[in-house]
Amino acid sequence: MESKTKGLKQVYNQFMNVTNAVVSKIVQLNDDKFLCGLFNAIGKFIKKSDYDYQFIQDNQRLITKGQITSIMLVNFRTIAYTDSNGHYLKIFDILKRYYKNSIKLSESPHIFRVQEYDYETNPFAFLKDEEKISLINLRNCQIIKIIDAKYNHLMSWNKNGSLINKRVASEDGKFYRLVDLQRDEKFFEIREIMIKAL
Repeated sequence: MESKTKGLKQVYNQFMNVTNAVVSKIVQLNDDKFLCGLFNAIGKFIKKSDYDYQFIQDNQRLITKGQITSIMLVNFRTIAYTDSNGHYLKIFDILKRYYKNSIKLSESPHIFRVQEYDYETNPFAFLKDEEKISLINLRNCQIIKIIDAKYNHLMSWNKNGSLINKRVASEDGKFYRLVDLQRDEKFFEIREIMIKAL
């Protein structure tokens, strides 16, 4: 785990050096390929050795438009990412390079994969915007609102760390424990929410 973490840090640092932009998320595709999301692109890094990574240059970037605020791997060939330019969740096939779906959301959306995510058996992710938290099934793109949530301030596009989820098993079934950070310009609160897994 430590060597993998060091590798991701190296990818992050090299991506920053090459693009001179803020990285919103790094997604590892396999042992030697990574996707990196930043505000106006999603690019790919290839691991050449333990300490050497090659960035795929501009004309080969997967996504070159939008304001990407979060990204996750849906399955081996598909990513989901949030675009604050128009407030969309976009589902993109990285092999055939086409959009499978584009879903209009509320202000400044962000996607968080559930703990123990699996496309076949547990294909869910949480969506958080400035007004609510929802749950999406990434197999059929059905969205269910869970609870109202306030997150509206100067940096509200960046919701990294504002929602943590942990899968919990009990006698009554499986639940997700959410730790939700609520915030606006004058208000700050951390709350815990338990929801039953589908």
